Amino acid sequence: MVYHRPPEGTKLNANDYSTDLTGLKFKLAHKRADKNKWSAKAPTQRKHLIEFLKGVIEQLEKEPIPLEFEHEGITYKGEAIPIPETCAEDVCYEADVTLNDENVGIIRCTKSGWKLDRSDPELAEKIGNEIFLYFE
Repeated sequence: MVYHRPPEGTKLNANDYSTDLTGLKFKLAHKRADKNKWSAKAPTQRKHLIEFLKGVIEQLEKEPIPLEFEHEGITYKGEAIPIPETCAEDVCYEADVTLNDENVGIIRCTKSGWKLDRSDPELAEKIGNEIFLYFE
C-alpha cells in the first residue's frame, strides 16, 4: 500500500530547509544494472498494479478505528485506518494514524510493543491500546 502525506518543511537557517515525507512504496518491477529489461513484462506489471489498486480501494472502504485519548495534557482525536495485509483473525497490527487533523504515520505492533516513526513511545503505546480496545 502507498500512503503519502504532504512534505513537512523545517527552516534550518536563512537559506536551508529540511523536508520530510513518509510513505510506503509498491514495486511493480525492477531493472538490474547489467540487464536492459524489466523483471516483469508490461501485462504482468499492469496486473500487479490492478491488484494493488484494488487493495487500496478495499482499505479505503474499511471503517476507520476512532481514536480519542489524552496524553501529557493534550486531548487527541482522530482515526486509524487498518492496513488489510496486516490483519489476522479480525485484528489488525498496522494502521495509518491521523490525530488532530495531522497524519502521524503508520503504527506497527511489534514483539516489543507499538512503534510509530518519529513519535514518543508512550504516545505510540496509547494509540496502540486504543486500537486493541477497538478490536476487543
